[in-house]
Amino acid sequence: MRIFNTGTCYYNLTPGETYTVSFYMKGEVNDVVNVSIMNNTTVDQNENVAVTSNDWDFYTVSFKATTTSTQGRIKLIFKDAGTYYIDDLQLNTYDCNGDLAGAASLDDCGICSGGNTGLAEISNCSFQTIDPTNPNFIFEGALESDISASKATLYRFKKDYATTGVSGYYDQSRAAASSGITLRFKTSSPSIKAYFQENLTIGEDVFWHTFDVYKNGVFQFDSQGWEIEMENPSQEMVEWEITMPTFSTVEFLKLEILNGFSLEPISKDKPVYLAIGNSITHGMGIDSFSTRFTYPHIIADSLGYELHNWGIGGSKVYDGILDNFSTGLTPDLITILWGFNDVHFSGHDSYLDANTFPKYETLLSTIAQDFPDACIMAILSTYTLDSVNTSARNIDSLRSGQLAIIETLQNTYSNIDYMNGWDYTDEDGLNDDVHLNSTGNTDLAYGVISELPCDIPTGIKAQAKRKLYAYT
Repeated sequence: MRIFNTGTCYYNLTPGETYTVSFYMKGEVNDVVNVSIMNNTTVDQNENVAVTSNDWDFYTVSFKATTTSTQGRIKLIFKDAGTYYIDDLQLNTYDCNGDLAGAASLDDCGICSGGNTGLAEISNCSFQTIDPTNPNFIFEGALESDISASKATLYRFKKDYATTGVSGYYDQSRAAASSGITLRFKTSSPSIKAYFQENLTIGEDVFWHTFDVYKNGVFQFDSQGWEIEMENPSQEMVEWEITMPTFSTVEFLKLEILNGFSLEPISKDKPVYLAIGNSITHGMGIDSFSTRFTYPHIIADSLGYELHNWGIGGSKVYDGILDNFSTGLTPDLITILWGFNDVHFSGHDSYLDANTFPKYETLLSTIAQDFPDACIMAILSTYTLDSVNTSARNIDSLRSGQLAIIETLQNTYSNIDYMNGWDYTDEDGLNDDVHLNSTGNTDLAYGVISELPCDIPTGIKAQAKRKLYAYT
């Protein structure tokens, strides 16, 4: 269904001029109307508008014409089946800022400026390139990196650890994945483009690779593309964050911002949260492979911490991971959820006693001794429908063995605590028999924050729990 003006109501189109279509509308929320300006029957510019209320609401859509015509038309196409109500459809009664008879117009960058907007018109909309060596980029969650003017290759482990696997313990390509790494930068540029590529030399070829974009700490949108465009028409100073996909190995190529704008210094003063584990920690179970829905990211985002995700899908408990601390990383909060693969993918029934538990004890005791001020939370197994391999290798034996180690170490180290992941997860939170979906990850994050024994002020804990609702 569509409506448009007839030949008796033509108007003139002039290239570079702003044309604002205004109207009142009500209908089914989220139904879409496509609004366009036309040269007779040929569309010059168009934009989709979603219904925001089932009651009357006012809408304006502004376009900058690209053609000359004496047969200008307005056309509305109703994209979804349903009932729409349209009233007071007008052209250029309001400006692009929604002001009656206002003087605002779209500048060469497509930004509504002048009039009452408080924004000056931008006449030069060409882009400048900011390469990865710019000191005002922050790469959170990257332990080491190879950065040049052409690209930044980021490693969440030491480079040697991420590029050389250890048979029986972890796969190299999954260690090279970018889970938990975040690009941060600050600019007032009204238009920004970020460019990435996939490194298939050290990483897996993964179909899903979801980037999540935040503006001043608030989630804006996600993207599957390697080129991400962000808009800031108000030209306020904005801190942007882009989280990397969980299982792809991502390289940052460049940022483009408008000429006349720059990157500003950004603070890196955050406590550090380190999450150690296997595929549940890595992010398996999130169908879009988005870092945003993993429990480590939810915890870090809710508490305001910098995340380092040391989860590797398919890995077994391995104390060799301790070598990654030689880079100088000093965590404030550490969680460890590890052992499922030791139960199901080890070769013999003595594996837990001979391998898993000694390495688990070494891992916990070393971290507790080396980081006495860190808060350490050992997470015992989360809910699973696949709890038994053999009578000797099952989730109950894993849990009891790990708990015995924890309770013994607590006699020496006061900074070790534990929680039962099973208490906060259930079948509704599973993506499959083992891995948590977004609901399960949120539930587990809530449990960790609720049970943290360290000196996190009550107010911050309460604030973190409120922020958790954004993930439900």
